[in-house]
Amino acid sequence: MRLLAILIAICVLSSSVHGQDEAAPSDLAVTAQGLRIVKPAPEGQDDLRAFSWTTGTTIALLVSAPKGGLIAFDDDASELKLFLDDKRSDLLKAKPADEMFGRDAGFGMMPSISEDGKYCLVEANVVGVPTEGSTRLAVGGDLVVKMASEKKDFTAESVALKKGTKVEAGSIPMTISEAGEPDWGDAPLAITLEAKTSLDTVADIQFFDVDGKEIESETAGESSMGFGNQVTVDRTYNLGRKVDTANITITYWTDLKNVTVPFQVVVGVGL
Repeated sequence: MRLLAILIAICVLSSSVHGQDEAAPSDLAVTAQGLRIVKPAPEGQDDLRAFSWTTGTTIALLVSAPKGGLIAFDDDASELKLFLDDKRSDLLKAKPADEMFGRDAGFGMMPSISEDGKYCLVEANVVGVPTEGSTRLAVGGDLVVKMASEKKDFTAESVALKKGTKVEAGSIPMTISEAGEPDWGDAPLAITLEAKTSLDTVADIQFFDVDGKEIESETAGESSMGFGNQVTVDRTYNLGRKVDTANITITYWTDLKNVTVPFQVVVGVGL
């Protein structure tokens, strides 16, 4: 009980860190979805690491939003503040034994969000492992998620699908940075759209021919370079038909907001 009390106290005292964000709706919940512990391999036997994974402890956290609306997880704004075992060992203070394969404490880089926007799965990672004989772990901090529910369409008409063409539809100016055969796969045409800001507010991008018939497309990859607001984002689409000109409809989230979800979870062998 003392472990849980300490965790709750720390989370309550630190809940103002992200004061610029909106408070989490009361129906949002965070629960443990998985636990992985990897002890250091025997000296000189790195290939014997359990699960072929780096040394440390990982707790998978599931954010549940019954009404939906989860769009993205903000790793930069989120903070892991507490990771203790019931022997009072602070796993956050552990340092990687191998700088090449070590990692800082924090959240996994590849969160998963369900298509209906009701769930977000993210991993909380530390380098330390629980003290021998411990039976429970306490993890706490702030998860920051992006939420939205309302959309609006903007269309750029008669866009020449060639390198250098400007695409102006809605609040984010884009440029076609590449157009031609895809790097892999057999799609007739690949289009890369470049923006000088995050595309978090973009819910969807669709392509239509001059007759208004949708051109089947799928996202083929996205990359981002830069920091803060100074970023360049490239998103590539593979199109099902090769055309010279298209209408491009960009759907935006109009009510996107950051929501801070303070969490405190105690995990044992029985999740």
